[in-house]
Amino acid sequence: MPRNFTYVLNQLRMDTMAQCTSPTLSNSMTNPVSDTNCQSFSCSDWRTANVLEGFAQLGLPVIGDVNNGTAAGAMILPSSMQPDNQTRFDAREAHFNSASRRYNLHIATNQAVTRLVLDSNSAHNSSRRVMGVEFAPRNKSKARSISCTREVIVSAGAIFTPTLLQVSGIEPSDVLKSLDILVKIDLPGVGCNLQDHSMVYANYYYRNESYFRSNEIADGVYDEAAEEYVRNRTGPWTAPLINTIAFPSLRSATDDWKQFMNKSSGDGIPSNTPNSVKKGYEFQKKILQDQILSNDAGTFETMAIS
Repeated sequence: MPRNFTYVLNQLRMDTMAQCTSPTLSNSMTNPVSDTNCQSFSCSDWRTANVLEGFAQLGLPVIGDVNNGTAAGAMILPSSMQPDNQTRFDAREAHFNSASRRYNLHIATNQAVTRLVLDSNSAHNSSRRVMGVEFAPRNKSKARSISCTREVIVSAGAIFTPTLLQVSGIEPSDVLKSLDILVKIDLPGVGCNLQDHSMVYANYYYRNESYFRSNEIADGVYDEAAEEYVRNRTGPWTAPLINTIAFPSLRSATDDWKQFMNKSSGDGIPSNTPNSVKKGYEFQKKILQDQILSNDAGTFETMAIS
């Protein structure tokens, strides 16, 4: 049955409900940690307290400060919202606007880096240094170069970072030679070790039909919610989509955790993979195993959505 705006408001309004009294949750909710003063959450949301209490009853620790380095347990996620006007606090407002006036910062938009410029050292090894970058506008105009005195940080994502290295002559020499690219550094690991982030999920639906669902903010209720937000910066639109979440450790999720650790995940490595890459993969695997066996790393994600 469709609900009216008053019902929705009573379910979601953050500023009129009773104050949170749980000592376990008070640190996170009343003193959010933020380096940009943009993360906020009202401790008056009783539904969040109920979800956290449910996680606690299942044996999961409730993390009061989500920025303390502990990655396993139940917690309230900070929201990138301005606490004074309930608007999104994005990277431009949080970082760029304040840093844009610095004399040593220049941002060139609509440019594409075409290659890295290396020093004139003739050795095909890692002793060579990147001295600058070559770039050009996206309209294919003439390329320009800029030099550096300290370092070049390559941050083009999982796909285009190795691509940029390859066109700059940094990759396994046999691959570069087959593409008629001059070898600058013979580095077998470039372009390897791209791993899938697989995702398998299961949904469990609320059995209590009286529980509020966000899809009830529709039609006339939606219009009223929009009007209240624009007018007062209050109401349903101030609530983040998800703010209660848990990352259980493997030990807390199952008693059969040992059988998972005994399975080898390195059998699928191609036979022609360079030995240095294989060693790197095994080292990564050891680090991940140690983390998964600890109580401080989550192995899957559980969230409550209405």
